[in-house]
Amino acid sequence: MSHSRPTQSVSIDPLKTALGVFVLVGLALTAVAAYALVDTMPGGVGALPPELVMTFVFGAALLATGAAVRRVIPER
Repeated sequence: MSHSRPTQSVSIDPLKTALGVFVLVGLALTAVAAYALVDTMPGGVGALPPELVMTFVFGAALLATGAAVRRVIPER
């Protein structure tokens, strides 16, 4: 008679993992492309209008808030 408890195995979904990796790679490539575009502008980042910069900041904040809320609220 064995006194060991059965271990709970954690299953990793390869499709979700691959999708997550591709999303991260896509975000990284988009950031690199945006930096390259801004870097080729005369004046660099300083040439961007403040309204456009604030649009990017609030867009990033909206995405971060959505991601945080999705983790907190349970699925139906």
